Amino acid sequence: MKRRGTVVLSVIMALSLLCSVFGFTLAYAADEPENFATSQANWKDTSVGYTTTSFDENGMKMTAMDTAMAFSKKVSANSTMKFEFVGNTPQTTWGNMYVLFKSEDTVSPDAPKKIVQDNETSSAGNWLGFVFGASWVTQFVESKDGVVTKTSRDGIISGFDTWYVYKQTTALEIKTTDTETGVDVEVKYLASGWSDNTGETKTLTYTSDNVALKGDFSVSVGYFGEVKDGGNITLKTFNATLAAEQQPEVTLENLATSSAFWKGGVNPACFQFGTSGVGFFDTQGAAMISNQTIPAASTITIDMTGTLSQGQYGNFYFVFKNESKSYTFVENIKPVEQGNYLALQIGGDGCFMYDCKDGAVTKTEIKDKANGGPVADNTSVWWWYKQDTKIWITTADTDTGVHAEIKFVGPSGQMTTFGYDSTNEKIKGDSFMSFGMFTSDAGTPDKFVNINSLTVTGIEEGEGFIPDLDIPALNLKANNAATETVTTANVEQVKAVLAELKSAQADMNYPQSREFQSNLIAQIEAKIAAYEQGMAAAKTAEELLKALPASVNAENYAAAKSAIIAARATYDALSEDARALITSYAKLTAAESALAAYEKELSEKEAAQAVNAQIDALPAEITAENYDSAKTAIEAARTAYDALTDAQKQQVTSSSKLTAAESALKTYEDSLNSKGGCSNTVAYSALGVSLALVLAAGVIAFARKKKD
Repeated sequence: MKRRGTVVLSVIMALSLLCSVFGFTLAYAADEPENFATSQANWKDTSVGYTTTSFDENGMKMTAMDTAMAFSKKVSANSTMKFEFVGNTPQTTWGNMYVLFKSEDTVSPDAPKKIVQDNETSSAGNWLGFVFGASWVTQFVESKDGVVTKTSRDGIISGFDTWYVYKQTTALEIKTTDTETGVDVEVKYLASGWSDNTGETKTLTYTSDNVALKGDFSVSVGYFGEVKDGGNITLKTFNATLAAEQQPEVTLENLATSSAFWKGGVNPACFQFGTSGVGFFDTQGAAMISNQTIPAASTITIDMTGTLSQGQYGNFYFVFKNESKSYTFVENIKPVEQGNYLALQIGGDGCFMYDCKDGAVTKTEIKDKANGGPVADNTSVWWWYKQDTKIWITTADTDTGVHAEIKFVGPSGQMTTFGYDSTNEKIKGDSFMSFGMFTSDAGTPDKFVNINSLTVTGIEEGEGFIPDLDIPALNLKANNAATETVTTANVEQVKAVLAELKSAQADMNYPQSREFQSNLIAQIEAKIAAYEQGMAAAKTAEELLKALPASVNAENYAAAKSAIIAARATYDALSEDARALITSYAKLTAAESALAAYEKELSEKEAAQAVNAQIDALPAEITAENYDSAKTAIEAARTAYDALTDAQKQQVTSSSKLTAAESALKTYEDSLNSKGGCSNTVAYSALGVSLALVLAAGVIAFARKKKD
């Protein structure tokens, strides 16, 4: 019973440490995912098990002997990991938890795999960790160059009286501190007795004299055993923080006065090193300090004093991001086209930034102002070496590479600041800094450059930038402003971003971003101009709508139609934001309805008038000569009349003439049929009388002939 209780506590504590590790970020402040242990995605390398391991809303379980592993998460040196957990694991649980929390590198997967798979410690490399498990003891296990030492901590966080711990909410804190000879470890947790449930803070410590474990470290966590019978482990919160008083710092006092600081086959013999600093001799040469490791987010401060004359020539090189320890930049007296680095040059040639990405070098001249001249050239650079001055270089990783901001006091006493963004991800993270100087002209012992001190201070992300203005964030805001639509709701915010961007260009030197920022400024100004034009157009549209006539008639038809069409076109051209400002839109729709009604009335009247004209043009009489054309005209008039609407027919005044013409046509055609096709003339008004006379004459003639 006592043995199994120890195992469960070990599982909880190790998983909690794992959470601390995986929650660590550049800013040394972790995310806080809900219930870390319920996600199988947080456990790595399926080659070490999973056959009976499962994860649900309550946590991790193992229904039989199995293995699970999560490893190789980097954590900053001098970190404190804190977390709280809730346990509900029965005493039938059995197993060993291994936590390797200090390693000389990112930890090869082989070591933690071997530990978990074989249920033993690995004798490879340099590492330090805990073993919690069925042995009833807690052990610090340390490997120093492959020699493993086990140090037990019986009765401190193991034993039957700790069984209650994993059945409640509790907390664990693990703190690591680098020392001159190695690493100190302190573990604190809130425990409870098995019988009386009295809360008590337990503490255990361990001291390692292995200097290979100093610095940033990696954490690997593995479990071999069981978490079964309905038991589970749930981690609630965790984080890892870097102690402010233990931020990485390197200080080299009076750097230039000792040749021991200048390394490599770069001909340092041409320099004098003494209490005054570095003096130039009469031969060409170069010198470089040894590489210093700097944190990913850091500020390099260089304090210089110089008494050189303008006749002396030289260049300083600050290689402040470098994937490897390389002296070739200064050795070759020019930027080398190899590897990956970010460097600053200040000297007789000018002031430049060199960004080398896989051997391809991009050279950017540094400007004092966005619209000004160079910071340094052949005639003005020497103020650097004739007075006391300081240079600050601040770096931080970004999503795509590295951001750098550089500040120095210029020859006129003004503070000059410029920034640079590199998209080279290979120089992210902790890096190597090299500082070098090249000269080709003679000097004298009383002319020197002294680097009084050089410090490298680790900073938390977002703090310590010089200046406070965060150019990448500003560029992001500006880019958003340039791509979104300017509306009444955001126009003031967009104008504020524009003002901030213009101020940054005027007051800061940001050479790599200048063209990008100029394009953003133009885009934002165009967006604002379009918005303001839209607002002016809305005002014009409102005036047009208000001036529309209430009705449309014969007297105002032409003018009203023109005004209504213009008002509609102006309104439709407005943006949605501008349309929202229109208050007279109902007047536009009413005017359009009135225009449509009047034009419908006109259309009906015009159609009726056309038919009237067609009927009025019908012939007065039908004769043999006009019969065909008359018939066609009468039928066409009838078709046109029948096509009219009832309302249009009411406006036809000659409809009776049409019916009379149709009757005359019929009479004429009937007479043709009765005479066998003889031609007769039929007038619409005397048709009946004429026909009677003709018939009477015919009868009389017939009677006379018969009498004779």
